[in-house]
Amino acid sequence: MISATLDRLPAAGRLREAHRAATDSMTEAWAWPHVRQGFFAMVLIALGAFSPAFVAADAPLYENWFFDRLLSEPARFAATAIVLVGLLRLFDVWLALRPAEGVPTAPAATWAWWSLPVAFVPPLFSRDAYSYAAQGLVVSRGMDPYQTGPIAVPGPYADQVDPSGSSPPPPTGRWPCRCSARSST
Repeated sequence: MISATLDRLPAAGRLREAHRAATDSMTEAWAWPHVRQGFFAMVLIALGAFSPAFVAADAPLYENWFFDRLLSEPARFAATAIVLVGLLRLFDVWLALRPAEGVPTAPAATWAWWSLPVAFVPPLFSRDAYSYAAQGLVVSRGMDPYQTGPIAVPGPYADQVDPSGSSPPPPTGRWPCRCSARSST
């Protein structure tokens, strides 16, 4: 029934063609060994992203019975080692895919494959995303981010802000603070 309805829509043919082209592009990219190797390198990076080395140890994430096991020093070390192995492998694969004369370039869908594993993990290597979100909450609650820091809005964002960035002024201007206010509420 849904298929019959889609067939009557003028854009249905274009939508199906776009879907087919995207699927073909992803399939073509997956056929490349270096694309698969890069994907698995990114999986390693994504697995290590849940370590307290990258997420504050008091994050709500660690209230879960599975993730609270990552709070030990051996687990923290292992997670950091997994991220480093993933980064080194990704760098090696990336160098192997660099353009060279007479060698075909990697398909554009390579970046889609490599982005998938880290699309749903906490921010890596920086807590700036939490700082921006907390500054957005400050603005959304009517406070001046140049007078009040993220510490004024305790919660999941402010708790993850690096202590050096918890006091005013914010590193961004007023316009980015307003944008953060809209997206963090």
